[in-house]
Amino acid sequence: MNSGTDSFTPESFVFDQWQLHNDGTLMHRGKVVHVPPKELCVLRLLLGSAGRVVSKDLLLGAVWPETDAAEESLTRCIYVLRKLLKENRDFIATVYGQGYRFDCPVIAAAERTNLPNSF
Repeated sequence: MNSGTDSFTPESFVFDQWQLHNDGTLMHRGKVVHVPPKELCVLRLLLGSAGRVVSKDLLLGAVWPETDAAEESLTRCIYVLRKLLKENRDFIATVYGQGYRFDCPVIAAAERTNLPNSF
């Protein structure tokens, strides 16, 4: 491995029988599950912080930058994600007055990309 030509993107996540690829494709038991863009962004943030509370302010600022998004927009995203997760909807826990926490073990898989050597 040449550290000058290889780049790792830790945006692929595996949890339970789900896999979120770095291209945004969510798979469940071999089937593709469509995730709308805002919900995908929220899911990535939750998966990247699995087991820890992600504040509503952080989520709102990351998903709706430079806008004054209402908390209802985030609540709707969480509702849609829970609906997509079906029987695993409890993976997203509400921590009242704080934010949300992803409550399932998550493995972040670095996907290697070969980049041209810029030296």
